[in-house]
Amino acid sequence: MVAVSTLIATTTTGDGPPVVLAHGWSGDKESWGGLPDALARGGCAAVAVDLPGTGETLAAGDARVRPDEHADAVLDLLEATGPAALVAHSLGAQPALLAAARRPDLVGRLVFIAPKVVPPDVRALLPRSPVEVVSVPVLGPPLAAAFLRRRRRDPARRLASYRAAVAHPERIDADPEARRLLHQAADRLATADAGVLTATLAAGLRFDARDLAPRVIQPALVLVGARDTVLHPGQAVSLSRMLPGGRLLCLDDCGHLPHLERPGEALGAIVAHLRAGAA
Repeated sequence: MVAVSTLIATTTTGDGPPVVLAHGWSGDKESWGGLPDALARGGCAAVAVDLPGTGETLAAGDARVRPDEHADAVLDLLEATGPAALVAHSLGAQPALLAAARRPDLVGRLVFIAPKVVPPDVRALLPRSPVEVVSVPVLGPPLAAAFLRRRRRDPARRLASYRAAVAHPERIDADPEARRLLHQAADRLATADAGVLTATLAAGLRFDARDLAPRVIQPALVLVGARDTVLHPGQAVSLSRMLPGGRLLCLDDCGHLPHLERPGEALGAIVAHLRAGAA
């Protein structure tokens, strides 16, 4: 079921205690692979959202880009629907942390997948990716927007950028559903607003969870791939240590998308963690 309110667009799979899924940068509510179905089989209602600036929420004219604005959107949703657990990937970890700290009455158990939680080192002399480019003071955001516009015009480069996020692209190629999701992500990048993507990335890169995380008291599973080349796995390790109820699960031989690359281990661990709260 798809719902588009004045607040946020959602897709719900299953019945039971709600679990809100907050995607990362350039993702949307359709990018979770088998996780919504796994949660539904585990007795939960998976509520995948389009955060402001993406998907059908963007189509409604909402282009808010800062983590605190995304947290406001999630909390507005929970005010209307009731308390929920949160699962967040990459930059989606930021609004999830903010929402959990602000309203522990509305946010239950947490799962952070490959989280981005501390600012990057901006001293790199030769930035090569949008993440590195956008971090350059003053000139970074317009340069990154130009970088993205050029990449959007080249289907092969779009797909290559997503294949580079996984440890073993050949495994993705052998899985029809995972392959479909990567091609879908590459196609989505072709039509996305480069300015909104750049502004969202720039705002996310400024986010610093070091003062915030100790105030997040909910039990939290932090899941990371040991071969994540998009965000250093040390970010996940640090977050698991900063969270009072944090627990780390590191998957060997896995990149930035553990829920797609290693679904057997990743989805099972996520469902078990969330169902422990329901029990």
